[in-house]
Amino acid sequence: MPLFRHGSLLLGLVLVLALGRPAFAAEIDKYLPNDTESVQTINIRQLLDSAIIKQLGLEKLEQALKSSDEAQAVLKDLGFDPLKDLEGYAQTSGGDKIENSLYILHGKFDTAKWHAKAEKVAKDMPDLLKITKAGDDKLYEVVLPIPLPPPLGSIYVALVDEKTVVGSLSKDYILEVLDKKAGKKKTTLRKEVADLIAKVDGKQTMWVAAFPAAFLKGPIKDAPQLKDFADFLEKTKHVYGGMTITDEIKGEFHLAAKDAATAKDIAKMIEKGLAEAKDKFGDDPKQKAVAEIVLAGIKTATSGGTITISWLVPKKDVEKILQTLK
Repeated sequence: MPLFRHGSLLLGLVLVLALGRPAFAAEIDKYLPNDTESVQTINIRQLLDSAIIKQLGLEKLEQALKSSDEAQAVLKDLGFDPLKDLEGYAQTSGGDKIENSLYILHGKFDTAKWHAKAEKVAKDMPDLLKITKAGDDKLYEVVLPIPLPPPLGSIYVALVDEKTVVGSLSKDYILEVLDKKAGKKKTTLRKEVADLIAKVDGKQTMWVAAFPAAFLKGPIKDAPQLKDFADFLEKTKHVYGGMTITDEIKGEFHLAAKDAATAKDIAKMIEKGLAEAKDKFGDDPKQKAVAEIVLAGIKTATSGGTITISWLVPKKDVEKILQTLK
């Protein structure tokens, strides 16, 4: 039975993306591809500094990094501490090709050490990493260790500057970024995309702004097992929203349907998925207890063609979750 048919996929979207009311319009990253149709961001610094993440497992993550001698050696060579030096992450999708996504990391990068490490890896493992020039910049091609049809066999990476690293399965996307760095091109998003991003609160821990065209391509559009998801996307106009994580979780997620009747159908699908979700956590009492707390904080409302999904897990309920998970 298709997962989406009972609204579980929408529930998943809510749990991952469900999010906070706009207060400060999100800024447009200067390296977004011009054909961008969706943007998802994570404020990594804010997330790692949140009380929830500190209690939930930051210490375990630190211990895991320290327990791997290989990881520690690589990080030392790079002069990089991911738990201190990473600031943010953005992922885009657009165009008409499945490879048209850009991954952007913001933080603190010692470019000299990163380039030196890449040169060594390319020398020692030329089948894994290839280096070419793109103007004054270096373009890194990382050959993926799994067989994929062209052009999905490699991911291209560039160190834009000491604050930005970009990657993509599309070489053209990376070249576009480097052209923008050099001043040869400027970011000119479609007006509707720029306007949708402007609706998002950029101060949130995570946010998303997306048009369905970003996902209706390649296997998602044509795969029989994803037909329900594709049909759903075709009924929507756009989605946007965000989530703030501190010592509580709160947010709001907005989905614009094609019309009011479709919005009501989608709202019913979401409500049915929420009602059935408690039964999808098996017999684990801890999982069920956490699910009940999380699901109790989700509310839906419909106005015209827009469905609004709000989510609030207050501090006292977060503390219950953390205590349950111990």
